[in-house]
Amino acid sequence: MIEELQNLPDISFIDNMTVDELQARLITEYENGITEITGKKYSLPKADKYRIILNAIALVLYQNLQCIDRAGKQNTLKYAYGQYLDNKASEKGVTRLTSTPATVSVKFTLEETRNTATIIPKGTRVSNDSDVYFETSMLEEIAAGNTEVIVSCTCTEPGTAGNDIQIGKITTLVDPVAYIADVVNVTVSAGGTDTEDDDSLRERIFLAPSAYTTTGSADAYVYHAKMFSKDIFDVVVTSDVGTAVVNICILLKNGVIPKSELLTALQEYIENDSIKTLTDKVVVSAPTAKNYDVNLTYYINKTDRSKALQVQKNVNKAIEDYISWQNSKIGRDINPDKLVEKIMAAGAKRVTVTSPTYQSCNKTEVAQNQNKIVIYGGLEDD
Repeated sequence: MIEELQNLPDISFIDNMTVDELQARLITEYENGITEITGKKYSLPKADKYRIILNAIALVLYQNLQCIDRAGKQNTLKYAYGQYLDNKASEKGVTRLTSTPATVSVKFTLEETRNTATIIPKGTRVSNDSDVYFETSMLEEIAAGNTEVIVSCTCTEPGTAGNDIQIGKITTLVDPVAYIADVVNVTVSAGGTDTEDDDSLRERIFLAPSAYTTTGSADAYVYHAKMFSKDIFDVVVTSDVGTAVVNICILLKNGVIPKSELLTALQEYIENDSIKTLTDKVVVSAPTAKNYDVNLTYYINKTDRSKALQVQKNVNKAIEDYISWQNSKIGRDINPDKLVEKIMAAGAKRVTVTSPTYQSCNKTEVAQNQNKIVIYGGLEDD
């Protein structure tokens, strides 16, 4: 969730009432009622059947209050989720981005040269000998006298499953085509995306007002970049002083640095006259990796001996969380203090960090972990 929404105060449509408070309130109302009727101070015994009944009623009422609280929160951008968030998005003219299939370029090669054109039908499937299939996006042909053609193919299933198939791995022609001897992919498959998650949609809703006009503001460029692909996680927009050059640096989810194909496609998308300010010269780029290693030793208190295995699991997760945190934002300084903080919160007694050391990152750099050495130093006295 973006910082502006995270920093909003938490709200409750039931004044943060707890079930214990509701039970106590019902019992107090019951006791006051009896006192008023009899004229004598009345206190309901703890084992009284009416106390048990009132506690049961309180549980049912509290469930209803929880529904009321949730219903109220679904009208706010910070708390809305799922279909509720989709409805919030519609108020700003925003819709959730659907999943898209991966694409790849495949070379079809003839057995031998022919004096007539060889047709490759649209929908011809190829595969990497797994359950991932790609099909030709349109009818193609190998011209007479030629022996090969490169064809754009699309994964038959949308989502990320078709991504990252390396060059030379797609070699199976599923649907035979006359005279074709072999097929092979000449690019890495890419571009497949899953359905947009709530946090990504929530951020685009927040940024949507920036796009009511054409771009010009940094937020507007951020909005349009994230509108182009839900895999774009972070966007940094800068402008050279005294020029009309607008630099858009993008980072994908999980700290992935985008490839040239995506950068080119985004460049073309942003340069549409309905998006880009006419006087702006837009340059889309990927951040430069600033590599670092994790090398540390941690210790656990002897008094935590019984839960040492769980602490070790917590520490390992804390380190992975740190790496994810570190590479999720362009320009985020490499900060070992944050690593120590997470490890201590996971239950370690102390930690000695050899690396990383503090390193600043500029607006076009992103931290990328290269190696990880984590040593458990054992139990120590408190």
